[in-house]
Amino acid sequence: MNSLSQQSGTLFVVAAGNTGAEAAMGAPGVADAALTVAAVDRDDQLAYFSSRGPRYGDYGLKPDIAAPGVDILAAKATRTGGNDADGWYTTMSGTSMATPHVAGAAAILAQQHPDWPAARLKDALMSTSKALPGLDAYAVGAGRVDVPASLAAPVTATGSAWFGFFGWPHTDPAPVARTVTYSNAGAAPVTLDLAESAAIAGGPYDVDPTADAGTPAPDGMFALSADRVTVPAHGTASVTVTARPSMAMTARRYLGQVTATAPGLALRTQFGLFTEDERHNLHVSVRDRSGKPVQGYLELQAFGQPDPYLFAFDGDLDLRLLKGTYSALTLIPVAGDHGPDSQAMALLGDPEIVLDRDRSITLDARKAKEVAARVPGAPRTEDRVLQLNWYRSDGATSTIDEQLLLGPQYDEAFVLPTGKVTAGAFEYETRWRKAYPLLTIGDNVPFLGQPGSSLYAGRDELDVVRVGAGAAADYAGKRVRGKIAVATRSDAVSPGERAANAAAAGARLLIVVNDGPGKLLEWVGADDGTTSPIPVVSVTARAGAALPGRLRVEGCRTRRTCTTSSTSTPGGSPTTSRTGRAPRTSPASTCASTATPRRRAGSTAGPSARTARSPSASCSRPPCPARAPTMCPRRPARAGPRTR
Repeated sequence: MNSLSQQSGTLFVVAAGNTGAEAAMGAPGVADAALTVAAVDRDDQLAYFSSRGPRYGDYGLKPDIAAPGVDILAAKATRTGGNDADGWYTTMSGTSMATPHVAGAAAILAQQHPDWPAARLKDALMSTSKALPGLDAYAVGAGRVDVPASLAAPVTATGSAWFGFFGWPHTDPAPVARTVTYSNAGAAPVTLDLAESAAIAGGPYDVDPTADAGTPAPDGMFALSADRVTVPAHGTASVTVTARPSMAMTARRYLGQVTATAPGLALRTQFGLFTEDERHNLHVSVRDRSGKPVQGYLELQAFGQPDPYLFAFDGDLDLRLLKGTYSALTLIPVAGDHGPDSQAMALLGDPEIVLDRDRSITLDARKAKEVAARVPGAPRTEDRVLQLNWYRSDGATSTIDEQLLLGPQYDEAFVLPTGKVTAGAFEYETRWRKAYPLLTIGDNVPFLGQPGSSLYAGRDELDVVRVGAGAAADYAGKRVRGKIAVATRSDAVSPGERAANAAAAGARLLIVVNDGPGKLLEWVGADDGTTSPIPVVSVTARAGAALPGRLRVEGCRTRRTCTTSSTSTPGGSPTTSRTGRAPRTSPASTCASTATPRRRAGSTAGPSARTARSPSASCSRPPCPARAPTMCPRRPARAGPRTR
C-alpha cells in the first residue's frame, strides 16, 4: 500500500476493520500512507465493532480518522436484493460503511484543491476533524471527519507525528524530534497559537492495556520549539516537537496532540510513543519431512497465563514476547511412509522454551519419529482411533491438555522427540483403538471407507466394471450386477446419487476414484442419516488407475474381533508400543490401558519409560456394526487450541 500510494500519488481510504478489538487491524489499513477509518455512531460514540489501534508490533498510530458507520442507509444493488418490490435501499453497519464518508470528503476536498497531493489531503482531513472527548487516537484517530471544517480552513496541519517504538533494552534513549508543518492556502497570513498536551494511554495490549491511563506525561517530556507561528499566505511554516523517551515509564503508551488555534480556526496534530517492557525475540522455523517450509498454526503457551496464543506461520515466525517460559506446539500434515498416497500427521513441539534472551527454535518433521502400535503375532488390524495427547502445566495458572483425534485419512503419526523439562509437568502420549479390518480389497488395495456407507458382508471374487462418473446414463449397456462398479468422482453427480445409481444397477460394491489429489472423504448416505444402499469406498487417483479387472473382497462377518487401546511414550522420544491379545473367553470387546505416569520436573525418559505398559485386552464375537469405523461418530476429544 505504501509503495502503491507513492507510485500512483493516490490517497487510499481504508476501513479499519470490524474486530472490535485492540491491536487487531491488518493490511492494508496498517500502512502508513493509508487513511484508515474507524466507525462511530450518530452520537460520535465509538462503534463496538470498530477495530482499534495500536498497530500490532510497533504501537504505531492507527486508525487515522473516524466517520459514521452505524445503521447507515445506502443504495442496494440488484445482486444484493435490490428490486422494485423490496426497495433499492438498505441499512448496514461497519467500518466499510464509514469509509465511503471519508472517501467522499477527500474527493470534495480534492475538487476544491486539485493541486494538493494525497498526503496533504490526508493531513487536511485529519487536522480539521472534530475532536471526540473520551476517545483517544488509538480508537478514532484524529477525530470524526468534518467536511465543512476541512473546506473552510485556510490553514491545515500535519495529521500525526510518531516518535517511535523504543524496544527493550532502552537505556537513556536520545531525544527525538519531529516536524509539524502548517500550510496556508489563503491569501492572508495566519498567526497560530500552539500548545501541546500528552498523557499515558495505557500499557501493553497483551498485558495491561489500561494501566495508568489518563496519567499526564511528565513536564518536559514533550516540548515545542515555539508557542506561536505565523504562516504566510500561500506558504508554510513549521515547528519542531521534541520527545524525551528517557522520561517515559517503561511499558506505557503515550498519546498527545499539538493544538494550533486562531480566531475561527482550530487544528490538531496527534503524536505518540511507546517504551517496551523486557521482551525478547523468538524465531520459530517449521519444516516438513522433506525439509521444506510449511504453513500452519503454532499454539504458544505462556507460563503464568491461563490461555495460550495461536499464531499463523508460513515456514517461519518471528515473535516479540515477554521474558518467561513458553511451550510451543503445532500439528502439520506430512507425507507418510505407507506408499505414495500415504498421509500422516506430525506433532511438533518444544515443551520448555526459556526466553531470557533472543532465541530460535526449529520444529523439524525430519527429526520426528513414527509412533505405532504392533499387535503380537502381527495379525492384520486397522486403527479405529488414533489420538495424540499433549499435556503441559506450569503447576499453577497455565495448563494445556490437548487431545487430538486424527481424521481417517491419516494412516500414520509422527512425533518430535523432546528434551526433559525443568519446571512444571509434561506428558505426551499416543492412543490407539485397533481392530480387525471391516473390509479388505485385493492384495492390500488402499482405500477409505466413506461416511454414511453401508457395510460389505461376505467373501467374494468380483469383476471390476468402470462406469465413468457414475451417472445413470453411464451404466447403459454395461453388466454391473454382482460386480464392483468403479466411478470417478465428478461435481456433476452427487455422492448419494452415485451410490443410488450403482445400487440400482445391481453392483455389490462402489469404488469411487478421486478426481483430484489426495484422499476422498464425503458423505454418501441419505439426508436423514441412513446409510447408503450399497457399500462405498474411495481410492486415490493413483490407486484407481492401477485397479485390476478382478478383485477379492472380504467384508464384515461374524468372527473373533479384538479391539485394543494403547499408550506410547510420555515426555521422551516416542517409540513403538505393543498391545496385547486377550483370552478368547473374556466377555469384553474393548481394552483399556494403564497410562504411564506423567513426567514431572527434572525427570527423564530412561529405557524403562520408552515402551508403554502393555494393556490388557479382551475379545468377543460381536455382530457386524451398523457402519464402518470411519463413519462412526468418535467420542469427541477436548477442544483444539484456544485463542485470545
